[in-house]
Amino acid sequence: MTAGKKSSINERAKILVVDSDKNTMKAYKEVFAEKTKFKIISAAGGREALKKMKTGHFDLVILDVMMPKMSGIDVASAMSVNSRLKKIPVILASALPVASNAFWKIIREHNEFAVVKETVEKPIEVNELLAKIKRVLDKQ
Repeated sequence: MTAGKKSSINERAKILVVDSDKNTMKAYKEVFAEKTKFKIISAAGGREALKKMKTGHFDLVILDVMMPKMSGIDVASAMSVNSRLKKIPVILASALPVASNAFWKIIREHNEFAVVKETVEKPIEVNELLAKIKRVLDKQ
């Protein structure tokens, strides 16, 4: 993640961050602690994320696309068919360029993507991510 200017986002949203990479997860937590008042819960994979979503309340999910065992695409698809989970907005984070044909081919292969509200590319630019989070939360 690349840092930018201090954000003015002060919402106390509860956000589930799902990424199998420990360094990426650490970076998310540090940035959010420094720049926001979000309550951050982490999950190291898709199955853990779904379990946490089924037992807790989240205002937003930031979901890595490429994870072992259960991808972010699989998680978003599972969310889309669950009456409660499909109400949670998702920001997909991808190492693939989000403007690439490969990325959108993956997305098109799964029809049920009403939960996906935004996408971001890795490495994530902090101010861009915070702006997208604010935009998604403001629509709720």
